[in-house]
Amino acid sequence: MPVEILTTHLNSRHASGVSDDRSLYAYQRQVEFLSRFVATNHDPASPLIMAGDFNMGPRPSRRSLLLGSVRGMSNDRGRAIVRDGLSSCLSNPADRIAQSADARWILKRGRDWQFMSDGEHVGLKATHAAVPFGRAGGAEMLSDHMGFSVDYQLNHS
Repeated sequence: MPVEILTTHLNSRHASGVSDDRSLYAYQRQVEFLSRFVATNHDPASPLIMAGDFNMGPRPSRRSLLLGSVRGMSNDRGRAIVRDGLSSCLSNPADRIAQSADARWILKRGRDWQFMSDGEHVGLKATHAAVPFGRAGGAEMLSDHMGFSVDYQLNHS
C-alpha cells in the first residue's frame, strides 16, 4: 500500500520582512492552497503524512488557520483524518520521547509538524519519535529548528 508524503515550508512572520497583517494574509493564502492541494491530489485510499516547517508558532491567528484547516480535512464519510504524529508519541508513557523536553519544546514552538491521516482501509499509527538534533544529551542542532523523526506503522483493516 502506498503512503503519500507531502512536505511544505510556509512563510514565517518576522523573516518575511513585511507587516504582521500582510504576513498573516500570505499565511492564510498558503494554508488555503495547501488544503485545496490535498483535496485535489490526495488519494483517500492511501495514508498521508504531511510534514514540514508550518511556521504556525504560538500566534492564535496562525494556529487557528492551520489547525482549523488540518482538522477540516476529512474523508468521504466526514471522519476527521488528520492527527499529529509527535503528540501521539508524547501521549504514550512507554515511549521515551514522553519525557523529552526537546519534544515538548518542538510542540510548544509550533513550527515543525508531522500530521498523519489514515487511508480508507489502512490505518497509520505513530509508534515512536526521536529528537536526534535537539539539545538533550549534548546533541547538536543543525539550524534554529530541532530535528525530529516519527516512526509509523501501517494497520490493515
